[in-house]
Amino acid sequence: MTQTKPLLVELTFRAKTYDVDYAGIVHNAVYIRWLEDLRLKIMDEHYQLEDQFADNQSPVLEKTKIRYRSP
Repeated sequence: MTQTKPLLVELTFRAKTYDVDYAGIVHNAVYIRWLEDLRLKIMDEHYQLEDQFADNQSPVLEKTKIRYRSP
């Protein structure tokens, strides 16, 4: 079977008790942390940090932008 999305990476997120407030709402900063967790998994699966350094490369995160669509 040919993979149609060769760079696809999936990561299951689970909100911990310290990620939510008393009403069960996940704090906005948690979503940013999850994005970072996903970025690290992408690097682990496709271009590990050690390999980047060996190639005289380094990851640079210029900015993070997130648009929250609903509370």
